[in-house]
Amino acid sequence: MGGVACMSGQVARLDPSGERPPVLVTVAAARDLRDLVKIGDQLYVSRFRSAELLKLDSNLQPTQTFKLPRRRLDEPTLSGTLVTHTVSPAVAWRTLGLPDQRVLLLHQTGVDDVLTFTTGASGRSPGYGAPPKAERSGSIVRPAMTVLDPRDGSLRTVPFSHSSLVVDAALSPDGTEIAVVSAGNGPDNGSDALTRIPLATLDAAGLVPPGGTLAKLDVFVTPAVVGDA
Repeated sequence: MGGVACMSGQVARLDPSGERPPVLVTVAAARDLRDLVKIGDQLYVSRFRSAELLKLDSNLQPTQTFKLPRRRLDEPTLSGTLVTHTVSPAVAWRTLGLPDQRVLLLHQTGVDDVLTFTTGASGRSPGYGAPPKAERSGSIVRPAMTVLDPRDGSLRTVPFSHSSLVVDAALSPDGTEIAVVSAGNGPDNGSDALTRIPLATLDAAGLVPPGGTLAKLDVFVTPAVVGDA
């Protein structure tokens, strides 16, 4: 049977034949569910606002919780000064199962620190994402992609540049690349709304510019925080 994860904390089991009505199962102590992902015989479900990943048993109850860690990030602002931020993951727009048994989460990261505002066009950083031709955003909120291996909790986070409001992703039929949609990009700001990224490059680099070519920048390789559900 297929399934649909619900914001209410329920998973609807669906009969592909349509002959039987959906069966609702409440996932214990978990609300705001987003995507239900099956890898082999194992089911996972993501949580939208917290960007957590839950491992589910055969009864659709959580047995493990994977929490993406907060990070310290050193980066230059658009004015050229270097700042250090603590950033936290949030808002898991899309979660995909990969052919190598890993899970990809498309999400946001946000600055946790007290913000210092600057004035003048040369010193102003955007609130979300990065403007065209900017190598780094210096923004309060930016999109990112995390590839998580639930078998050992290891992960790699890949921040995006040149992108505003990255909201969806899809895996190619042959499982070799993903397509990412940036709702804030388009002809008006000189950036592509659709980026195709070969999966083979995700383990080699960090920043994702338009066109899917990855530059070696801002790569984080750390374990996820794994706990009993």
